[in-house]
Amino acid sequence: MLHMKAYDLTAYFAYHPSGQLLHRHNTRGRGAKKAGDPAGTLQPNGYLLLMFKRKRYYVHRLIWQYHYGTTPEAIEHINGDKTDNRIENLRAASRKAIAQSRTSRNVYWTPQGYAVRFIRDGERIDLGKYPTEEEATQVAEEFRHAH
Repeated sequence: MLHMKAYDLTAYFAYHPSGQLLHRHNTRGRGAKKAGDPAGTLQPNGYLLLMFKRKRYYVHRLIWQYHYGTTPEAIEHINGDKTDNRIENLRAASRKAIAQSRTSRNVYWTPQGYAVRFIRDGERIDLGKYPTEEEATQVAEEFRHAH
């Protein structure tokens, strides 16, 4: 887990109550940003990611650090929306607690789509990949009820 230097975080970015990190200064080069532009780009896994000094940072982790000065093992989005990075929507959690609170058990994000996977009697059962998490969750629930 990358932890941005506190000086860099506050010198280059500002937190907006809407849950965005905003650039404080104009940037140069490919993908240049103006002061006040939101930082980060939406990734296929649903999170906002930003590049700074050749390193990648998840925006929600930087927002937590901006407010509390450190970052926990994991951060959960309370309402489940990975782009809603308002500080009141973030809470510290363990990876185990987050995994247990997921509504779509046995559904995993991959670059090719949402995969449905079960382990039964030590054997891995792959039920395919689906374009949306909702479709994959439905397949997982149907498999659970049938078996």
